[in-house]
Amino acid sequence: MAKTKQIPILGSKAIIFRNKYDVWQFRMYVKNARRYVEKSLRVKEQARAEELAEDLYIEIRNDMKLGKSFFSVSIKEGVSLYLDYRKQDIGIADVGIVEGRYRTIVTHLNHYLDYVNKDTKVSDLGINTLSNYVRENEETSYVLFRSKQKASVSTIRNEMATINACQRYLYDFKKVASVPRFAIPKMPKRRFDVNEELVRRQTFERDEYESFYKAMRSYVAKKKNHLTDDEYLERELVRHWILFAANSGLRSGEQRQLKWLDLSIEVEGGGNVQEIKLAKILVRKETSKVRIPRTLYCRGGDYIERWSKLLRQYGKSTDGYVFSVKGDKEFPRTNFHRHWKRIMLMTDIPKDRQKELVPYSLRHYMITQRVMSGCKFSDIAYMCGTSVNQIEKTYYHLNEAMMKTTAMATYVKRDGKVIERDVSTDAWFSEDDRKMGIYNYAKYVQSNGREQQLLSTAPYKQLYDELRGMEELGLSDHMTVSEYAESMRVCNRFQINL
Repeated sequence: MAKTKQIPILGSKAIIFRNKYDVWQFRMYVKNARRYVEKSLRVKEQARAEELAEDLYIEIRNDMKLGKSFFSVSIKEGVSLYLDYRKQDIGIADVGIVEGRYRTIVTHLNHYLDYVNKDTKVSDLGINTLSNYVRENEETSYVLFRSKQKASVSTIRNEMATINACQRYLYDFKKVASVPRFAIPKMPKRRFDVNEELVRRQTFERDEYESFYKAMRSYVAKKKNHLTDDEYLERELVRHWILFAANSGLRSGEQRQLKWLDLSIEVEGGGNVQEIKLAKILVRKETSKVRIPRTLYCRGGDYIERWSKLLRQYGKSTDGYVFSVKGDKEFPRTNFHRHWKRIMLMTDIPKDRQKELVPYSLRHYMITQRVMSGCKFSDIAYMCGTSVNQIEKTYYHLNEAMMKTTAMATYVKRDGKVIERDVSTDAWFSEDDRKMGIYNYAKYVQSNGREQQLLSTAPYKQLYDELRGMEELGLSDHMTVSEYAESMRVCNRFQINL
């Protein structure tokens, strides 16, 4: 198409002309590259177009002296360049990223490519691309675009950070972008940068986990399901993965990359106290999401021992990856999710609720249980490889519930009324009670404010009956049976002598 009404700029160093939509275009020849730079000025007024063209010519000349190229790539090509760059960082000590983080970056940028026109030149993007972008003849922001897709506030914010990291790379290193970053649009104001309801939904309730646990037992029954050896081992792998995840709180990527060399079993107790097998876990920095190594202990040593024994029984290796049938490679995600869905269908959990419970729910469940048991946020944060701030933001609703319970610890319900009791008197407890430790434990029950779980076998049966018989404490008549180990931990902590 012949260009019409060409206007020289700065003594014919550049020209401007109208396109078929009557919008002025800029054009200049770059001698070193033997190519033309052509760009829309996005105005229809000639005087304004001439001003913009002069400014653009000066900008291009200055940037060319700095080595910047104006023969830009498409957004799709730019994203590909950045992903190639980040892929090189996988596995590099201290400064690199893990494979899971790389996959997250890919997902973030795929959403970005859905938002913008993939064929648009990177150099044509401006500072406000994420704030207002004409998509399908409608101006929208990235926040609105992703919100309509039900993305959470924290997810959108993380995605925009990744997009800006890509933009900075294209600007600083590839010299193909016109701006170093995009302005971040305003986000909805929340008390915390976490979707509390999402966390609540994605955490197993105790009865849901019990149903899931029972379903796993049926799922791995070899004879009942007519399973081959390989099918049986794969199902057992998934079962032990789930049990271990619910106790350790490891991220899926951390657990998937766990090797037998990273694990050991330590025994606590003995003598008159039942032995407890703890798993000692080393999360290597190259497998940690935050690139910081940590060592943690958790219940679940029995599960690891049982899984190891099972592998050896079927002639499999215990030298490589822990959660792998052959040990030579990580267990595929697709396989795990397929088994997860099958187990979930065998539970009595409602179908609409099943969709909300995902493998990451196991981590939520572990943290929730630790918070509700009174563990320090700092201890939970270290164990899970995250920050205290993140634990506080995500699980603050649990902490608030506990604080309310503590605030009401000096109150009891009598005759349908809530009244304050005198905590300064020991009149409720006999000398024998105090010698047994019932007094200390009862105070703990009151401060904790939840139904306590004790093993109803001798000598705990005596303590169990005594506590239930103290009407002043207002304990539930529906006290349930818990693990021996948990009972021992509580009794030892509060010097309960039995």
